[in-house]
Amino acid sequence: CSSDLVSYTQATGGAGDRVILSAPYLLGGIAEINQGPFNLSILLSDPRSAQSPRVIEHPFEKGIELASGLTVKTNLLGLEGSHVVRGAYSNASGINLEDIDSFSGGSIRTIGSLTTKKGYWFTSYFFEQNLYQNQTDPTKGFGPFGLVTLSDGNPTPIKWSMLIGLAGYNPLFSRENDRLGIGFFHFGLSQQLISGLAGIGDPRHSEEGIEAFYNIEITKWNYLSLDIQFIDPWNPAKMNEVVGAVRMQTKF
Repeated sequence: CSSDLVSYTQATGGAGDRVILSAPYLLGGIAEINQGPFNLSILLSDPRSAQSPRVIEHPFEKGIELASGLTVKTNLLGLEGSHVVRGAYSNASGINLEDIDSFSGGSIRTIGSLTTKKGYWFTSYFFEQNLYQNQTDPTKGFGPFGLVTLSDGNPTPIKWSMLIGLAGYNPLFSRENDRLGIGFFHFGLSQQLISGLAGIGDPRHSEEGIEAFYNIEITKWNYLSLDIQFIDPWNPAKMNEVVGAVRMQTKF
C-alpha cells in the first residue's frame, strides 16, 4: 500500500539512510472504520520502502510504524469539504542530525559513519472546501485547500511544512472539465540539519515556492497540462529558479 508518512529509504536501516516523509510503497496492513461522515484508518507497517527486496524477505527487522488518520466530510451551505488529521510513530532509526556538525569527512555523500537516533513521529492536518461545485456532479468543485505538517525534526529532516492554495475544476461552464490550481509551498528544514550542514561548510535553508497549473481537456481521452514553478531552492548558493513543464496524457 502507499503511504504519505515518515519512513527511510534503505533496507539496511543504518545511519546512512535518509529519513523521508513519503515512502512510495509499504509492507503492512490497514484497517478502516466508516461511520457517516467519519472515516478512521489505522496502519501497521514496516517503516522501510517496500521497493527493497529485503523488506519482503525480512519484514519488520528494523522496527514498525504505527499510523492513524481521521477524515471528516463536511457540507457547508451545500458545498462539500473535508478535514483530515493524521499521525504516525515509528521505532526505527534514522540519521542523528545533531551528529552532522561533528562529521569530519568533508562530504555529506559519505555520511554513513554518523550515529543514529531511534524513533520518530509525524503529524499533519489537511483541508479542502468547495466554493463552487457542479450541480449535477459535486465531485467537480473548486476552492481552497491546505496541508500543514509537523515532525520531530530529528531524525526527520523537515520539521514542518505548509501547502496552501486554490484548485479544482474550471468554474466556467464552457470549460467545466478543465482543471486548474495555484499554490504556495514551504518546507521548513530541521534546525539540527541546518546547523549541522553549516558546521561542515554545506549551508542550507528552508525551501519555498509557488506552483500553478492548467489541465486542458482536448477530448474525453486526451489532456494537455501546463505547469510552472517559482522556487527559492534550499541551496543559498543557487539563484531562484523558474521551472516550466508541458505534459500530454492519453487514456486508452
